[in-house]
Amino acid sequence: MSSDIILGAIIGAIATGIIQLGLKIYERLQEASSLRAALLGEVSAILEIVKVLKVEEYLSEIQKSFGEQTGKDRIYLTVKEDYFLVYKANINRLGLLNSKLAEDISTFYTFCFSGMEHLNELSNQDWMGRIEKEEGHRKLENLFSLLFKIREKGNNILSVYEGPTHTDSSQKD
Repeated sequence: MSSDIILGAIIGAIATGIIQLGLKIYERLQEASSLRAALLGEVSAILEIVKVLKVEEYLSEIQKSFGEQTGKDRIYLTVKEDYFLVYKANINRLGLLNSKLAEDISTFYTFCFSGMEHLNELSNQDWMGRIEKEEGHRKLENLFSLLFKIREKGNNILSVYEGPTHTDSSQKD
């Protein structure tokens, strides 16, 4: 009889352990799914903001007329808001995602941070002088390349992990 009690206790402990392990795995999968959804939502929002604000069109207009009148000019298009709240709050949790998504998300945000830094540098009102025409065109070309990489990486992330996206700039409104 006492061996049946011991065997029952052992089986009960094993069952409890398996159930607890299953619950932990389920919680981790739910946490990863929520993180994935939040990051994909933020990526989608960033791409849509750039599209709606017509950032590339605005910069293209600046580039066309840059330095035409004086040979020098100033660009003013700063980023004052923090559009990366989800990413920043969860950077230490990227390990919950599969490694390819974590890599793609990190790359996308690195491009975004670089683009924001580049825009803010170009718009810096504390410069002693204005930008020469050739330097301005070169900096704008670099920014266009970076915006292309942001759009390309973001749309790739959304198409691979979420399905087709409406923020693809090749689609017309």
